[in-house]
Amino acid sequence: QDYLLDLYMAIEINNNFLKQYENFVEESQRSVKELAVMKEKMELLSRDYGQLNQNLSDSLRRKFDERNRTITETQTNETLQSCNRFLPSNGYGNLKEIMIIFFLTLNKYARYGILWHHV
Repeated sequence: QDYLLDLYMAIEINNNFLKQYENFVEESQRSVKELAVMKEKMELLSRDYGQLNQNLSDSLRRKFDERNRTITETQTNETLQSCNRFLPSNGYGNLKEIMIIFFLTLNKYARYGILWHHV
């Protein structure tokens, strides 16, 4: 009878360990699912933040490009045409060139707001 009692106790202890192991497995699976959901949310957040950051970078780059753009050939040609309209064709020597340089310099400084001081 001691043998049967020992066997019964061993079976009960084994059943208890099995139940605890099953609970552990269930908790682990639940944690893995929760982590997967958290990971998915973090990936979405990261992707959205990355897109926002990219949009801001593109916007800033466009703004700086607009402010720092160089004088193009078209702008130079337009400036020459404007000067030609105001100066006689027999010209004043280097006056045309001086006016062009002055206009381009004025345009450059005005673009950066250097000439316009609000007091």
